[in-house]
Amino acid sequence: TAFSVTSELQQHRDLVCVHASHIIPDSVTSYYFEVRVVASGMGFGRGCGISVGLWPDSLRDDVRGRHAFPGYAPKSYGWLNEGQMLPAHERHNFRRPEKAVFAENDVVGVGWDKRKGLLIFTLNGKKLKDVRKKVRAGRYYPAVGIGSRGTRIEVNFGQTPFKYDWNAHHADANGPLAP
Repeated sequence: TAFSVTSELQQHRDLVCVHASHIIPDSVTSYYFEVRVVASGMGFGRGCGISVGLWPDSLRDDVRGRHAFPGYAPKSYGWLNEGQMLPAHERHNFRRPEKAVFAENDVVGVGWDKRKGLLIFTLNGKKLKDVRKKVRAGRYYPAVGIGSRGTRIEVNFGQTPFKYDWNAHHADANGPLAP
């Protein structure tokens, strides 16, 4: 699924969140998706760019404004292209942010192990060492926040093979995996 931002962003620091049309199913024990940054757009960098993560069902229709990035909005979780992993209520930066930044042509993955409450990020098919622990139970959408006009992304929910083999690394005997 491809998406591009053209005229949606009117002002500097305007943000838009794009989430999947379907919520992550309650019946699965883990979920994974990937986002390829096709074009980074104008003004890509500090304070604007891309955030990938989980968007709470309670904010399903609240997808515009200064807090419309996964990680900035309440009860959301996200990884910003600058290297920060943010829940809205606390800021946890990766210990080595130079290893956790992503840009044009990178493939970023987000995995959620619901049983363990872990959020796992991948970059170009490799799992990052840092994970977000204690993700609150709830109903979430896979989401991408964009703050740069001209940004183009492709989202893979499993319609093509993932760069990171989520199912091989996170096989779960206690329940189904998705997608």
